Amino acid sequence: MSALPFQRLTVIGLGLIGGSLAMAARETYPALWIQAVDPDEATRQRALADGLVNEAVATLPQTFDEQQLVVIACHLPEAAAVLEALALQVQGREILVTDVGSCKRAMCALGEKLLPAQFIGGHLLAGKEVFGFSHASPHRLYLPLITDPGYHYEYVNVEAQNADPS
Repeated sequence: MSALPFQRLTVIGLGLIGGSLAMAARETYPALWIQAVDPDEATRQRALADGLVNEAVATLPQTFDEQQLVVIACHLPEAAAVLEALALQVQGREILVTDVGSCKRAMCALGEKLLPAQFIGGHLLAGKEVFGFSHASPHRLYLPLITDPGYHYEYVNVEAQNADPS
């Protein structure tokens, strides 16, 4: 397995997507130091008890380490406020920030303004009709793909997804 370009991961929001992302990171990189930020005490305690994260806190930490990836995985109003607070702490440092929300225009504009060389907007196509950490699954992030042999377009393998709807 190749070395990661970051040594620490902070996931802000351990709901369906943030929880799934943290699970996938733990599964793929067992030694990676993972921090969770989530206001729900039960979610934080479960993530710690399951060994998913090394640290779980209720509010945004006051410090971040160099070579850290910070993933904002909360809804837009909160995500924008988190990005604004985070920018004050990480601007100009070797810390990469991304978000996984579905509303890209506002977050990308704010990220470009506050952290022009450090923010990358992202969007995972891994949602469900349910929400919350209890429904998170690392396998939701890896849907089987079909590649068209002629044009090399990639499509989600809907049959495989329907066979395993987890």
